[in-house]
Formats: sequence, C-alpha cells, structure tokens
Amino acid sequence: MGWIMPEPMSWESLGLQPASVDGYFFDPNLPAQIDTATASDDVLKQLGIPSRPDAAADADAYTAWKASFEKTLTYIPPKLTTFQRATRKGPMQSMGLTSSSWAGGVIPSPAGQTFKYITGRWKVPAANTPTAGPFANVPSTLASVWVGLDGGYATGANASGDVFQAGTDSMNSAFPLPGPNGAVVWTEWFPAPGVNYDGFPCNFGDDISVAMQFLGPVLWPLPGLGSVPLGRATITNHTTKNFTGIYGMVGPQPSGPNPFVGNTAEWIVETPQLGSCTNVFAALPALRDVTFDNAATVDSAGSESGPKSKSLQLFQMDNSGVGIGRNNGQPGTGTVVAIGGKDAAGRIQVAPQFN
Repeated sequence: MGWIMPEPMSWESLGLQPASVDGYFFDPNLPAQIDTATASDDVLKQLGIPSRPDAAADADAYTAWKASFEKTLTYIPPKLTTFQRATRKGPMQSMGLTSSSWAGGVIPSPAGQTFKYITGRWKVPAANTPTAGPFANVPSTLASVWVGLDGGYATGANASGDVFQAGTDSMNSAFPLPGPNGAVVWTEWFPAPGVNYDGFPCNFGDDISVAMQFLGPVLWPLPGLGSVPLGRATITNHTTKNFTGIYGMVGPQPSGPNPFVGNTAEWIVETPQLGSCTNVFAALPALRDVTFDNAATVDSAGSESGPKSKSLQLFQMDNSGVGIGRNNGQPGTGTVVAIGGKDAAGRIQVAPQFN
C-alpha cells in the first residue's frame, strides 16, 4: 500500500479485514517474518526502524545499526480487546509548558504542511510502588508511554479533536480495575475506543518501537457517512523480535465530524484517567527516566524531522489536582514530572522528579 491514498477508498479495496473491535482492521497479507538486513527502507520505516547506513560510506554507522536493528522479526496477528482500566486524555488545551496529564515533547507541523508519520523507541518502564513523594506506598499505579499525531491544539484555528497514538502501559499488580497487570501495548485514535493487543509480548524493560502513519481518507463502513481518516500503527518488540500492526479509523462522533489534522507530533509519558472516571487519574509509579530514541517525523512534503527541530516544545506534567494519586489539590509539592531535555541525536528524556 502506498504512503498516501489520494482518493477515498473502501477498506475492502485495500485488502484489509475487520478486526475484532469495530473501527480497526488488519492486513492478512503481512509476511510471517521480516529480515531487517534485507528489508526495503519503506518496510523499515513502517517498523519504526531507521534506514540502513551505507557500509562503504560510513562503516561505523553501519556497524552500530547492525548491532541495534539487524534481526529477523516474527509477525504476531493482532488480537484486540477494548481498554478496561484506563482512558487517555484528549487534546491539550494549548501548547503550554504544563499539562495535567502529559509530559514530553511536541512539535507543531511546518507552515503549510501536515504530519503524516511519527516514530519513537523506548524501554518499557517498570511500575514500581513509590517509596517517597506524594505517591509513597500507593499500591496501585499506572503510566502510559506513547507517540502520536494531532492533539497539541484543542482550540483555535489549528484545533484537532483527535489524537492518533500508540504505546505501552506499565501497571503494578495491585491496580484496582480489571484487566492485565504488568505491561501491555495498545493503540487508540481518540475519541474512538482504544484497544490492547492481547497476546503480544510486552514486559518491563523490553525495547519497543512504535510507528504511526496517516494513510488518507477511507469510506466509513456504514453508507451515507462519507470518508474518514485511516491510519496504521506498527509496534515492534526488539527484545522478543516480534512485530504487530493494525489499521484504525476515527469516524463521525456524536459531537460532529472529527477529521485528522496532522498539526502536531508528540512523544509522551502520561498518567491516564481511570476507566470512564472524569478527572480521576492514576497514581504514577516510581518511574525511571523514560528516553525516546530514534524519534522522527515525516510531513506532507516528505521532509523528515523530529526532536532536533528548533520548534520542539518541552513541557511538564503538573498532576497536583484532586483525584486518585494526586496530592489533594496542593500544587508545588513534588508532583511534577519534568523534561530533561533533547540532544542532537533526537532524544527526549522524561525524568520524574519525585522518585
């Protein structure tokens, strides 16, 4: 399938099949295995893997690439279930430096362009019970790490009502809502329901890449509702040498249409809401620093960029509001997750201050 579909098509004509959750599809023709040593650049990009350097032109870069990325990856077909324990927040109200639930980096799209692709790589953080700070000895904690497109603006001329995102959840064993404990991978096109990938290996410490790609308009399965955005999320576990992927769409919402805008790209650590409880957030676990590596974007002009962009805005999470895991609404008591910074290699570091 090409990178951008110029005209609305049906999911049937694209060769996709419906997944077990409405609004999601899978490609039955994906290969059982992919050898990254011989895969094309387009396939590597879909896996969230940078292109192979030319061994003759830069032997050191090629050797480093081989050590990090050369492997045979085995495909695991997606087995989806809807979220049971957490709801990720929607778009930020502004591109300010503080959010109630997000910490990370955001890039606005270049003038006259929109983002079509984003990728990032990180180690799945363990959800350990904090021993100090505002969440000390809280037995039930949850943190989401993800990359996504849209959501940086919720109001104004550039507003987007959606967030196309995928990542990992880290939860401890005492979390009070039903569902898996430990670590899981997931995809969500907010405000449509998100899905977990049951059976896909994901453990604390695993090396995960996520690549998100907007493909273009596709006809909504029900007649008379026109076209909606279609995107692809591919998740690669470099530790277990597996990959999976899903196609998702965000359809007409009760509040009106919700088109993809492509106005921002994000690399985020988030404290999600608990289930459907409005403004009731999970307690953050005792996270180690979360570092996003191999972070990159592609815009509608085909230009590649990422955290090296001078327009990158780093912001922090001030989760001092009332709710589970909060500090009874008292700000300034250490409940801030701060951003460590970025470097020329395109890394974003998220460093919890209170652990």
